Amino acid sequence: MIEQEMKILSLLIELKHKTEQLLEIDIEEEQEIPKLNALQQEQEILSQRLAQFQPALLNDQIRRVASECQQLETLFNAKLINFQKVVKTNISKIELMKQHKHAYQNQYLQAEGYFIDNRK
Repeated sequence: MIEQEMKILSLLIELKHKTEQLLEIDIEEEQEIPKLNALQQEQEILSQRLAQFQPALLNDQIRRVASECQQLETLFNAKLINFQKVVKTNISKIELMKQHKHAYQNQYLQAEGYFIDNRK
């Protein structure tokens, strides 16, 4: 049983480390997206491996590290939600600017023609 506890603890510490790395990423930078995706995939694999163990095997140290992982994941999710709000706000501003641009654009069309004077 101690071997399983050590394996669980090792997986949790690795998961915690991956989540800390996620928090350090500047999600506004496009070049960080591949790193973000890779870390999230690694998190998913670790979570799947952890799900194979029975909860009864969790001692206090494991529960503490699991709680820390959960808190870090909550912080990362909040970071993503804030970034999503910023992006939505920026998109709204761009759409509003497009509307204003079209509102003041002069769409005056003049057909070509000739003026004929009836005076002789």
